[in-house]
This record gives sequence, structure tokens and C-alpha cells, in this order.
Amino acid sequence: MSEGKSKPASVVYFETLQYLSWFVYVCGRVILFVDDPEYDLAWITALMVVLVVSYGAIVSVVFLIVRRHEGWTRWVFVGFLIWISPEVFFSAESTIIKGTEIAFLVLYVISMFFVFSKDSNAWFRNADDQAQAG
Repeated sequence: MSEGKSKPASVVYFETLQYLSWFVYVCGRVILFVDDPEYDLAWITALMVVLVVSYGAIVSVVFLIVRRHEGWTRWVFVGFLIWISPEVFFSAESTIIKGTEIAFLVLYVISMFFVFSKDSNAWFRNADDQAQAG
């Protein structure tokens, strides 16, 4: 699909903030795994594999939103936000981990604001119209 009209700044901000928010989240998880003596090397390795696969899935959804103009995938992120928010507020972990999770959530919510902004909605609507016409 051709881009036609260039991406609005709000979509670029969404993409950047999504990658940044997930980087912060993964860093928090890495600190948790490495800092906790209860985890042995095999457990840490397994958890890291899960994080890498999860991060790959997130990058794929961001790709669908930003590069393929798939507006419906924005709702996948809304669902994830609803699912992850209680964990951030009610988890009983260290202050450092809680801080990274709150930073993740703030960046994530801001990115969602950008992807549902007026400019972004018009961009997705334009992409849908072009797909139906072409």
C-alpha cells in the first residue's frame, strides 16, 4: 500500500513512545530478574526468551499500525492497557520496578492519546478509503 499522504506527527510520536515505553518495561523486568536471588540462570533465561518474543509481538502490532495503516490494531493496545493497568498499580514489587512500570504506563497512555488523535484518525480513514478504491 502506498503511503499517499505522509504520516502525521501524532503517528510518529505514537511509534516512538511505544518503543520507548516497552523498552522501559523490559528494563524493569530485567532488573527484577537479575536482582532477585530467587531466580536461577535457567529461570532468567526462560523469562528473557518470553520477553523477547513478547517484544517481537508488540513491534509487529506497532508495524501494522504505523506501516500498514491497520487502524483496528489500535484497539489491541487499548485492550492490553486495560489488562496491564491493575498489575502496575497492585503489584507488590520493589520501588525500582514499580517506578519503571509507572513510567511505562505513562508513556503508553500518552502514545495511545497520539494514535487516537484527530490527525491519526483522519490518516487511518484516508488509508481505508484508498484501500477500498484501489
